[in-house]
Amino acid sequence: MRKILILGAGRSAASLITYLVEKAGEQDWRVTVADRSPEQARKLVGAAGDAADVVALDASDAG
Repeated sequence: MRKILILGAGRSAASLITYLVEKAGEQDWRVTVADRSPEQARKLVGAAGDAADVVALDASDAG
């Protein structure tokens, strides 16, 4: 199984996230989307089930 980490779920990543999540099952991929706004990332991941995870990540947080 390949593990794929995507940092950011903004507009430039939307098509990539959609593609990877759609292909995850047949390609044996595990996709993790990390974004400052987990709600936005969840919208893009949709109903991927076990093929994708969403985590909160704020890279500007120094502490």
